[in-house]
Amino acid sequence: MLENKVYVYNFADLKLLDQIDTYPNPKGLCALSPSSDSFVMAVPGMRPGEVRVDVVKDISSAQPKSHTYTLTAHNNPIHLLALDMKGGRLATCSDRGTLVRIFDVQSGKMLKELRRGAQQASIQSLAFNNDGSLLAVTTDKGTVHLYSLPPLDQSDPNNPNNQKSSFSFMKSLLPIAGSEWSFTQFSVPENQSVCAFGQNNSVIVLGASGTYYKYSFVLDKDKASCKEETRDVFYKNDD
Repeated sequence: MLENKVYVYNFADLKLLDQIDTYPNPKGLCALSPSSDSFVMAVPGMRPGEVRVDVVKDISSAQPKSHTYTLTAHNNPIHLLALDMKGGRLATCSDRGTLVRIFDVQSGKMLKELRRGAQQASIQSLAFNNDGSLLAVTTDKGTVHLYSLPPLDQSDPNNPNNQKSSFSFMKSLLPIAGSEWSFTQFSVPENQSVCAFGQNNSVIVLGASGTYYKYSFVLDKDKASCKEETRDVFYKNDD
């Protein structure tokens, strides 16, 4: 992968399958779905805030079906991309770090606009749980935000678990009022971290300091909560 190009290889024989031009991409952003039923890849598009999505269905058949499209996810350059395990949802954020947007991969339609905060921050990681019903977000401010997502086939896009502004009726005049906020959040003393969902409603955070954090959470539309279960050092630099 180069700063302005993504190369796609067949892993079995390292044959070059495709090369895709992108907007300057110094972080090497590229999201792949691990599903065995379909191949989905998302990379930055040719303009700031754009994402190119490639979808290949029936990959085991003699004639797989494929289509490619570009969606405008943000006004600012793409900062992070993440696909869920089945390749059904795409999460994106820009370098402003105030919003995370969720898209239906098949249609390119935006499903959710999730509010991280009002002030700019650097989002460090985006992680779906196994069935794509939850999203975890970590930031350089040490905050970890948890969001609930409705099923893709659910006709009602509203989700009772996430918090909403009491001024949501003013969203046409004040966009921040129309966003959904995390149903719960917690903080770790890290400005660089990655996260993943564990078993039994838990979230694992690995910090650049070499510390491992495990939090458990309760998802309840009336009262969501989380608590720290474990904190330990997994790596120590003696130098």
